[in-house]
Amino acid sequence: MSTLSPTSPPFGDYAAKQSVDWYRAIFVGLCIVAVFFMTTPFTFRVIGMDPSQGIIRDPTTLKRISGGSNMIVYSGRLFLLSILLFWCLPDWRRLAGGLSRFVPFLPFVVWTALSLTWTDSLSTSAIGFVVLMMIILTIYVIAIRLQPEQVANVFLWGAVLIAICTFLWVFLVPSEGVHQYSDSSQSVHTGSWRGIYQHKNHLGQVVAIFGTGLLFAGRAVFPRQWVRYATIAAFCVICMMSNSASSIFVLITAPVLTLAYFKLRSVYRYLALIIAIPMIFILMIIAGQLLVLLGRDPSLTGRTDIWALAIDHIAREPVTGYGFVSPTFGTFTYDLIQMMGVFGAHNGYLDMALGTGLVGLATFLLIVAAAGNSARRLHEGSESERQAAMVIGGIMIAWLLANCSESNLRPAVTVGPIGWMALSALVFAQPRFRFLQVRSQTIASVPSDNGAISPDRA
Repeated sequence: MSTLSPTSPPFGDYAAKQSVDWYRAIFVGLCIVAVFFMTTPFTFRVIGMDPSQGIIRDPTTLKRISGGSNMIVYSGRLFLLSILLFWCLPDWRRLAGGLSRFVPFLPFVVWTALSLTWTDSLSTSAIGFVVLMMIILTIYVIAIRLQPEQVANVFLWGAVLIAICTFLWVFLVPSEGVHQYSDSSQSVHTGSWRGIYQHKNHLGQVVAIFGTGLLFAGRAVFPRQWVRYATIAAFCVICMMSNSASSIFVLITAPVLTLAYFKLRSVYRYLALIIAIPMIFILMIIAGQLLVLLGRDPSLTGRTDIWALAIDHIAREPVTGYGFVSPTFGTFTYDLIQMMGVFGAHNGYLDMALGTGLVGLATFLLIVAAAGNSARRLHEGSESERQAAMVIGGIMIAWLLANCSESNLRPAVTVGPIGWMALSALVFAQPRFRFLQVRSQTIASVPSDNGAISPDRA
């Protein structure tokens, strides 16, 4: 049996050129399963929820009275993380040596932890914080053992599993895979696919986010191109059948922004960013007018009203917020239920500002900047690293776009973990030339018997 070589690619044509032992193959398989299950699939079955009954909450605390419990989901994630950590124990020096890569996360993690002292609901915020740390640690373990192109490969095989399971669930378990007229509070979505998730928008956005990454996957990161093309075709069908307008927006816009970010020179990239800011407002005005002409709701199904209410509550606690992923955000949730009968800010950035204040939002954007900078450096490497940067970077950009219409920065929801995984993977990414530099320095430091450099002894 060959020796363990975590940096060898796990799948594809190049796998035939290297000996892939069972130990490393199992580790990579566990990584794929971890990425897949971080998106919280088979939600109804796992938490024991009946779609026709919905979730009943205590009106005073907004905590669940019935409708299943997410604790089994959190326990499953912790179990996967434990297995990955156990698998990596023989390589503990590498895990310990990479801890400096956590630096970009420190301001956000510290501020989020501090928010537990003033949160409206300590248990909810604490669970959200623990789930976030589990996601970050899981990707750290994966990124520290695998090269960036392998990490991108793991993400893409997770997307393949999502496509397969969605079609199986839609046709074999339609009561869960397709919105039914009997669904509690969701009969308006009757006939729309939700696949292995709770809501059509969850399915649509997951597909759009992973689909963006698939578009940039060449042979260097995903050699089985026929699987890639089949998955893209499947995702197009799923996206249409989910009837999720936001997913179509993400799937069209994210690839363009990804290309602009990686292909434009720095000056033009920043110029495009400056132009994009007023263009967003112009497009929103145009979209509103078009919706009026089409006889549709120009408020984006009430989102603009929700955002106005969220901004009003942010202004009351602009620095600290009301606690990370708080269920109430002061009186915001109660006011929103009374006004529209719905939960959530329906915007990830407003949701983050409500929970951790503008300070928390700023520290999160620092992580995004660090990930973007890391992606640019990775893109300057080999062909496989360039593709890995665009695949993982495309997933991150699509996730950031998806947060414009849903609260997808929350680590415990369906879409949130995908973005946090991509964000973490880029921050933790280690271009191959850095490993070679360390290796060459190690060789140069070992003298041979006659005083010359001896590579054999390094």
